[in-house]
Amino acid sequence: LTPILHHIDVMSGNEKDGANFILDYMAQIVQYPAILVGVAILLYSEQGAGKDIITQWFGSKVLGEHQYYMLGRASKLFGSFNSDLQGKLLVHCDEVNKETMVAHNDDLKRIITNGYIRIEAKGKDALANKRSYARFFFTTNNRDALKIEDSNRRYAVFRSSSEHRNDMKYFNDLAEFLDRPEVVRAFYD
Repeated sequence: LTPILHHIDVMSGNEKDGANFILDYMAQIVQYPAILVGVAILLYSEQGAGKDIITQWFGSKVLGEHQYYMLGRASKLFGSFNSDLQGKLLVHCDEVNKETMVAHNDDLKRIITNGYIRIEAKGKDALANKRSYARFFFTTNNRDALKIEDSNRRYAVFRSSSEHRNDMKYFNDLAEFLDRPEVVRAFYD
């Protein structure tokens, strides 16, 4: 699992405590899916640094496609027709921006902490206070993508290292490694 552990180090900005937090966060999702920790992870860095690769792999391969949802637009969390969020253990919001996130700051804090969300399927009545066990990874190129107060307790923020930025060989090798079924099983175990 060395390539995965190395890239989690990269995701945390090569901060050992941060890397351990991210790894423990992932383990908690697998080991205790019904217990929310009330914290979301925000990874920010320059473009091409690889913030998403492990999160996408963990969500789609380790948890499974049925437990993972990747949002290209974070506004989908708060808008109409969001029933595809129902039943997910991991929601990955990519390219989050301050404008969207600040406008829904209180809603976001409530979803992270108490695990209730409003779900609306197209052509059906909205279901208020639907239980959610989703944990959140936010990735962005913007340092100030979320409104984080001094008394913050809901966000673990990491400036990811850019040491492998645009290194196609590194990312191709990592992707090839992640694609191996025995690697998925070893990480899950």
